Amino acid sequence: SMTKQFTSPTQVGGSGSVDQVAVGNYHICFVSGGRAQCRGQLAPLNGSVAALTNVTGISAGYGHSCAIHDGKVSCWGNAYHGVLGLGDQCPDRNGECTSVLRPPALVPGIAGNPIEIAGLDYHTCVRFANGSVTCFGSNQNGNFSNSIPKEPWQKAHVIEGVVADAVYVG
Repeated sequence: SMTKQFTSPTQVGGSGSVDQVAVGNYHICFVSGGRAQCRGQLAPLNGSVAALTNVTGISAGYGHSCAIHDGKVSCWGNAYHGVLGLGDQCPDRNGECTSVLRPPALVPGIAGNPIEIAGLDYHTCVRFANGSVTCFGSNQNGNFSNSIPKEPWQKAHVIEGVVADAVYVG
């Protein structure tokens, strides 16, 4: 397919006034008035993404995004390396882990009052009002913890001994 090049800043169609934006590898997602929408690779999921209410935080990865909404966390998109936080070791039948777009689903094991979310290609971390941080996704290189297995498909794990004022993922 033809790649469209923009040589100057161009407004994202239908974005209007935006409260937050998250930039992934082949998509962006933004929050406006407590609702999220995506453009690019994740745009086909917008019907189900629009059902999330009171969205207060959003993050983006390689082919997935996650959001804090109504005090919960959901992720959507591709399921590679367990990035959606479901702990499922996606059997890559016909490349479906990276080709099938999954609609938003709650991340199990997120308890408390999530107030900030940050994610990148393979893992996502959530900060809570009490300063604790929980991460999920791939921990292959000890990405977020040395005290759990250094492999993908990690469900939500509280990062021991951390009380944070902010969370960033690199």
